[in-house]
Amino acid sequence: MLEYLHELGVLLYFSTNEALCKVVVIQPQWLLKNLSRVICDPSAKHMRRHMKKLRSGAGDHAALPAHLDSALYQWRDDAVASRALLEFLWEGNPVDFLVSLMESTLLACPSPWVSDDAGKKDSILVPSLLHAASEQDKEDGRRRVGDSALAYVDFELLPKGFFQRLVALLLQRFPGVATVGKKLFADVASVDFNGMECLMEVSQRRITFRFANAGRDHPLASLLALLSKELKEIDETFMRGKLGPKLYVSSDGTDNDKSCALAESLAHPL
Repeated sequence: MLEYLHELGVLLYFSTNEALCKVVVIQPQWLLKNLSRVICDPSAKHMRRHMKKLRSGAGDHAALPAHLDSALYQWRDDAVASRALLEFLWEGNPVDFLVSLMESTLLACPSPWVSDDAGKKDSILVPSLLHAASEQDKEDGRRRVGDSALAYVDFELLPKGFFQRLVALLLQRFPGVATVGKKLFADVASVDFNGMECLMEVSQRRITFRFANAGRDHPLASLLALLSKELKEIDETFMRGKLGPKLYVSSDGTDNDKSCALAESLAHPL
């Protein structure tokens, strides 16, 4: 019965998720209200307005305590929400449930910048809050990987937020294997896969992957297969297979049409 009511949109019940199935949301608006306190438009004007509300308090919510000021700036600047900040924003609500829901839908993932400081291990990265990279940031990334191996995926449709969800999935699925530098962006991410750096960029309906240190010790084929598998999973799970991803692999490290060949299968790209 709960599954049926979930399908109708009367309530929310996540029966297939062990971490979520113990809670039934009978007021979907409650969920949207709580998520909107953590997820918002990262544009400067909207963010200033949102932070002002959090600082001063709004409705039933208290004003932000002074000791959480640095956590609020970290949330704004780095898209990282500490456990203490989440407990304040979601006071009186099931924090673990809300975090699990965000992670299961790739609206969040454990923060890749883990330290031994108290509470830092429970921080989450909220990818939708990431800011766009500047042209200088992009050039610095390309210069760092140098004359690298290259592949790209073209999509029939590439909705806003897909790239950030892909980054969240990689960090969540491969902790300790996929690591990032000190900065992530909404449209650029540098991810290290056990010694092989992968610079990922999104533009219009294409995600480009540039690989440094590809070779015998870091076989490119296996990493492309891994990335392809995750792309297909997001497509099928969240977009019902409507994205139509097609993987192309370059023979000379450029995205020139004559140098790139369509891989026959996303599951086995090479």
